[in-house]
Amino acid sequence: MSRNEHQPAWTAAWRDKEHSGDGRFGTRVQAPDPAGVACSHVVQFGRVDRDAADARPPPQAGPQVDVFAKAGVVVGVLTAGVGSFDDVPSLLEDPRRNVELKARDVDPARSLEVCEALRAEDHGEISQRDTYFNVARGGLKQREERLGRAHLIQFDRANEPQQRESRYRIVVPDDGPALRAALEAAIGVSVVVVKRRRLYLWRGVRIHLDDVEQLGTFIELEAVAPPESDLTHEHELIRELRDAFEITDARLVELGYADQLLGPI
Repeated sequence: MSRNEHQPAWTAAWRDKEHSGDGRFGTRVQAPDPAGVACSHVVQFGRVDRDAADARPPPQAGPQVDVFAKAGVVVGVLTAGVGSFDDVPSLLEDPRRNVELKARDVDPARSLEVCEALRAEDHGEISQRDTYFNVARGGLKQREERLGRAHLIQFDRANEPQQRESRYRIVVPDDGPALRAALEAAIGVSVVVVKRRRLYLWRGVRIHLDDVEQLGTFIELEAVAPPESDLTHEHELIRELRDAFEITDARLVELGYADQLLGPI
């Protein structure tokens, strides 16, 4: 019996979708197998043979068609600003949420003393490189650390000089450098942020003491919220830490590091 005769029928249900006008970026999605598992690939390519693409048989009507449409929306939102993540609730997990605050750190030595006084857990210093890509909505960055795997992070948050809600999704790619190269070739890089981060954890809040190249030193507070939270508790934790670090309104920072480096548009 040939290899194709062994191949399960469900593997034939697939669809390619382009997400840039010149055919440089797309997703390839394979419909769920009998166990309900679907897989997808982000593909950066140089040319599309449209005659060959038009000749492909369309997928059979059924659940897989919904999978293709939703996967198209995911990348379409990021690259072209078309559609909404609300259109794909069954394919994407609900975004994670946190309440965060960013401020200038005018006395890094004292900030370390405050962390020790709070008995926050010290998780050491981390060297991070964040590559931000050109997207129409929210933000998309790939974070790479000296030790550990890369993380692709999609996020939405308001630019406000106060504690604020942030919604984000995290994907851990198998090959971080390859994904970064593909996204850079397809949609371009807007800016790269390089920093040293001292990480503390206190009652579920991440305390970031950051030293950012070209920008200086900052304190960033992130209270991660469980799905059922109305964020009241998280706001209270951030207020308590703000008092401990004596963060005045004058020290609050409205923009993220990427927007600060990019400057006025």
